Order: sequence, then C-alpha cells, then structure tokens
Amino acid sequence: MLEGEARPGEREDPARRNTVRDNVERVAAHFDQLAADAPDDNTRRNAASVAESLRGYFFALEAENLLRDAPIPPTADQLATADATRRQRAGDLDSALGAIRSYVGDAGGENPR
Repeated sequence: MLEGEARPGEREDPARRNTVRDNVERVAAHFDQLAADAPDDNTRRNAASVAESLRGYFFALEAENLLRDAPIPPTADQLATADATRRQRAGDLDSALGAIRSYVGDAGGENPR
C-alpha cells in the first residue's frame, strides 16, 4: 500500500497519496494509543516504535517522490541518498513490526507494507 502503484516515470495519483497518508496516520495513531495503554515498558516501546517507523517510512517515500517531481531534476547522489533513506526506513518498519509480532503471533507471514 505504501510503495505506490505508479509505473516508473509516472506520478502517483494525488487522491491515492492522500488516502494512504490518512491511513498511515490512522494506523500510527492506533499504535500510539496501544503504547499509551501498554501493560509494560517493553510493549510500550515496541508499539511506539511501530508508530514512529511507519510515519518515518511514509515520510521517506514522500521525500523521494517530491525529489523526483521537483522542477529541477535530482542528481544521482540525491536519488541514491533518497533510496538509501527509504530502504533504511523500510528496514526500521520491518524490525518494529517483527518485535510487535511476538505479542500477537505472525498472521500468515505477510509483509504489511
């Protein structure tokens, strides 16, 4: 859902992007609430980490899209940095989700991104 549906070189549909942004914030807010109501510090940290990393991953995707859509074409270094940042944020999200899965079990092993 987060990685988009546009073909390479095409712009992402703004309505879809807004829907995804709203969904990311809704889900992250739920994890914030789970963190606030967590029974212990470890669970609290794990839930907060999911909320933070989900927002961070979406922010990295948005930054990369803005860079690609800028009126001045990005340099190869800028694109490489954006790609590395997006990959790091994806890894952070995967790690946070992995930690929280220990509380709920793996629901079929699907990657939620």
